[in-house]
Amino acid sequence: MVILQFPDTKYSKTSGKGTGGQTKVNLFYLVMYRCICFILSEFVAPPCDATLTGNGTQGTVHRPKIQPLYTTGIHRGIPGTKMGNYISNATDQQNGNAVKLIEETISNNCVVIFSKTSCPYCTMAKEAFDDISVSYKAIELDQIENGSHLQSALHGMTGARTVPRVFVNGTCIGGGTETRKLNQEGKLLQLVQQCNLTATQS
Repeated sequence: MVILQFPDTKYSKTSGKGTGGQTKVNLFYLVMYRCICFILSEFVAPPCDATLTGNGTQGTVHRPKIQPLYTTGIHRGIPGTKMGNYISNATDQQNGNAVKLIEETISNNCVVIFSKTSCPYCTMAKEAFDDISVSYKAIELDQIENGSHLQSALHGMTGARTVPRVFVNGTCIGGGTETRKLNQEGKLLQLVQQCNLTATQS
């Protein structure tokens, strides 16, 4: 509640009486009060209740509670639409594009390694394929613009956010440790050979 104290006068909103310059002064304050309430309701939007006090009489002006409009950026937004919704929608779209890119890449290549140049486990996975003379497509997430979105999408698709994420014939076989173990067991080449069988059957 905002309290506005007027100069000593016999004029009040309740009585509507006053004399000369005193009435003009109080009308000026009343206009200013209404302007302030309008500004607050438009840009801050609190419920605006105020009590006007004069000399011996009181009157109360109640403005209706105005529901604020949510804002987006520096512009007024659509009523009932939060800025967070726009951010969420943009993030969802980026993640959707990342998933689509990943799916296209692993469907067009037998072996895909989503990697980072400074990751020793990524090097481990690459060396496993080098050991059996199998070529692979490496996507270095720390060297592309949308690398963070791809990594988030890989997290959702494989359940792990760590790199590398190794795909053979469209299936994630794990990271560097799992890839090396498969190679040591003689199973990695067998998985790669499935790519040729799949291509022949299709």
